[in-house]
Formats: sequence, structure tokens, C-alpha cells
Amino acid sequence: MAISAKVERIIHEVEALSDEERDELMRALEPDEEIEVSAEWREEINRRVSEIDEGKVQLITEEDFLRKLRAI
Repeated sequence: MAISAKVERIIHEVEALSDEERDELMRALEPDEEIEVSAEWREEINRRVSEIDEGKVQLITEEDFLRKLRAI
């Protein structure tokens, strides 16, 4: 899936932010109220957390994620 020019521009602007500014942006984008999660999603979340805790999956850094995302 191709990223629109507008989204790509926003990504570049976000990359230029300081860590504090990124944190501020993330807080601004968080919903004000809790989102209800279905039982199925709750099970999926718990399964994924267990896989991480048990070492079955390997987490990657933000930098690696963004590099892979840009390569797509």
C-alpha cells in the first residue's frame, strides 16, 4: 500500500520533532476515553503479550520498524 504524499510529509515532520515533542504529539492523539475491546481482541492481545514474555517473538526497535516500513 502506497503512502500518500500528505502522510509522507507528516512522517518527515514528526521525525524532525524532539523526543519531548513526539511524546506531546502522542498524548494529543490518544483518545480521551477508554476504548471498549471485544473479548476476541482481548484474547489476541493476551496471546501476543504471552509470546513476548515467553521469548517466542522478538521485538524490534522503532528505527528498524520505520526502516522496514519505508522499504515497503
